[in-house]
Amino acid sequence: AGVPRVEVPMRALLRSVAWDAPLESHVLLLYTLLQCNPEVLTLVAHAPDVATEVLLPVLRGLYDPRQARGVRHLYTLVIVLLMCTQDDEAGSGPLLRARVPRVEWYDERILRDVPMGSLALLCALRTLTYTLTGPRDGYLLANTFAVIMNLGNRLHDMHPYAAQRLVDVLVKLARRVGAFYGGEGGAPGGAGTGEHEALHCVEALQALCLLVRHALQPDRALGNAHVAYSLVQQQRRVSQSLAQHVVSQRVKDAGRVVELTHGLYKSLRELDDEPPTAEGMMEELRGELRRRAAEGAGGEGAVDAVTFTYEEGGDPEQFFVPYCWDVVVSASPDVAWYPGRATLLHDGGS
Repeated sequence: AGVPRVEVPMRALLRSVAWDAPLESHVLLLYTLLQCNPEVLTLVAHAPDVATEVLLPVLRGLYDPRQARGVRHLYTLVIVLLMCTQDDEAGSGPLLRARVPRVEWYDERILRDVPMGSLALLCALRTLTYTLTGPRDGYLLANTFAVIMNLGNRLHDMHPYAAQRLVDVLVKLARRVGAFYGGEGGAPGGAGTGEHEALHCVEALQALCLLVRHALQPDRALGNAHVAYSLVQQQRRVSQSLAQHVVSQRVKDAGRVVELTHGLYKSLRELDDEPPTAEGMMEELRGELRRRAAEGAGGEGAVDAVTFTYEEGGDPEQFFVPYCWDVVVSASPDVAWYPGRATLLHDGGS
């Protein structure tokens, strides 16, 4: 007798799994599907409708990281986003270019017709700032940096609010690094600060500086004109924070961002004696970016694109088996579990 053939409607399955993806059980299943079946990841990366339905619930979980049930929950959400941004073809394809008509759960700003890449950046920035001030988990931060770097290599047509938030977080991090290392001898200082916290802020600032430089490469800067606008609009804050010696000494791309900001600001000052309106400034900036693009994408300011990919460690069960059982126990409070008597792994957690 022949073996029965079972066909699974993958799109419908992904929609069902992702529907409540911020929940741990759903995001763990989504992670398993993406990690164990490359074709599922390809489907998500190249089908705009599927990408939107899968990624929006994940981004909602990263938008409000305080609602996550611990670092492991956040880590799994970040890993799913990392896997969806590591595909080179998807970076120039439908995944990050897919547009979301309206983001109902974003409270700080009404977001309409926002590119998926810009929304992913906004949510990654929220997770980044939360992790730097809250859990300070090294693995979570490292993978969040990887997501931000992958987005920086691929973002086009950045939303105005995403560009504004990027520069805001950049300035705040630079000031924080300056405060950490402003003490005598250049060592981390201040009440409650430590070497690891300071280094995490340096790494985060470096990642954001690289993202700005990637976004304003001559061959893509015109599509990311709002990043240039935000830099020029906050030129004084950007310069004062990034040009600090203790910052430029530790963040190698801080000086490049300052030079880039000064160059854009100077080009506007040379064009007009009077400060232009917002619309006029944007038009002049677009003209300057077109001129730079016509001169070529190479040269001193060129930035090499680096893609970060996710790979499971040698013993993933050390993380996932205890975590999955913890999710099972927490989701079934009516069962008389005795967690203290459960030993799942000889060398792992219980």
